[in-house]
Amino acid sequence: MNHRNTYVANGKYMHMRCVAHVINLIVEKGVKHAFVSIDRVRAVVRWNSTYMLLNVAAKYEHAFDSYARDDNSFFLDVTVGDEVLTFDG
Repeated sequence: MNHRNTYVANGKYMHMRCVAHVINLIVEKGVKHAFVSIDRVRAVVRWNSTYMLLNVAAKYEHAFDSYARDDNSFFLDVTVGDEVLTFDG
């Protein structure tokens, strides 16, 4: 029996995918959707954390000013690039 020409159109349109490859494609698509959701949650948490930090800092603004006025050794260091900015109260 000759098995060489048993495919339709000599196997021109025959393509079999590996089961592992199909599962990998499904997982990749699902993970892509999950990453979009995770990024959205991270953005909200990041902004919420920033808001909470600024809210607490605003409550203590007068305390920092008072502390800087009363203690001569109190200072703030802020680094911008290579330059260090200092504030002596």
